[in-house]
Amino acid sequence: MGNTMQKSQQTEVEEPEPGQLQQEEDSNFTCEICIEPMLAIRKFKNGSLCKHPFCLDCIAKYIEVKVEETAGNIECPGLNCKQLLDPLLCSCILSKPIFEKWCDRLCDSTVLGSERCYCPYQDCSMLVLNECKDKLKKIKCPRCKKSFCFLCKIPMACRIPVQ
Repeated sequence: MGNTMQKSQQTEVEEPEPGQLQQEEDSNFTCEICIEPMLAIRKFKNGSLCKHPFCLDCIAKYIEVKVEETAGNIECPGLNCKQLLDPLLCSCILSKPIFEKWCDRLCDSTVLGSERCYCPYQDCSMLVLNECKDKLKKIKCPRCKKSFCFLCKIPMACRIPVQ
């Protein structure tokens, strides 16, 4: 991505103090996407989820491409890593339109991945999700507060009891 570290031009060579070499090594990393050496301040941090070394520019571009491909949940690009990237931790490195589009994709995937139905009452018709993953029978609509059968989508007042 064009980011390269430049060695400083020092005329004096100082002997490093014990532990200083380790600190300097820890402050640099190689991005696993662009394979460029980077300063630690340019390293993307996915919270405590995974520690794969990617620069901010590469991870931002990776997310942008995934969002444009209509991805909602985006996995870490690390080899064989299945950890999801945390959208809130990524928000500061993304443009506002990309972040908003990603949030929309996440909402869409949540709704599309859930059991859902519309409230059968004509004066309501709210989309109701089964977020419990249980086999719901009787459910109360969060908007109109009327009960209906989630399985057959019939208002409880109209339902004939099954013997």
